[in-house]
Amino acid sequence: MQYFDVSVGAARYSVRVLGSEEDAGAKRPQAEWIANDRFPTRKLDGGSSTRFVLPNVQLQPGDRLVVEGTPDAEETAGLDYVEVRRVRQ
Repeated sequence: MQYFDVSVGAARYSVRVLGSEEDAGAKRPQAEWIANDRFPTRKLDGGSSTRFVLPNVQLQPGDRLVVEGTPDAEETAGLDYVEVRRVRQ
């Protein structure tokens, strides 16, 4: 996940995998982190862009990846993008 971590708060993020619409149950894995690094900027820009890597996520057809951000103070919990890579076994 590429997200923004500015110097005016500590937003919280979480990521989880949900099953298909029919399944609807939460699946593994789950991760949570706090964006509390101190980058020298108050703006969502290249200076505050950072990354959280969640390795070895097992996805099945129909699974949904959910990323949630909770703002704190002036930190908006900005999310840039999510990259999913297929790993060949």
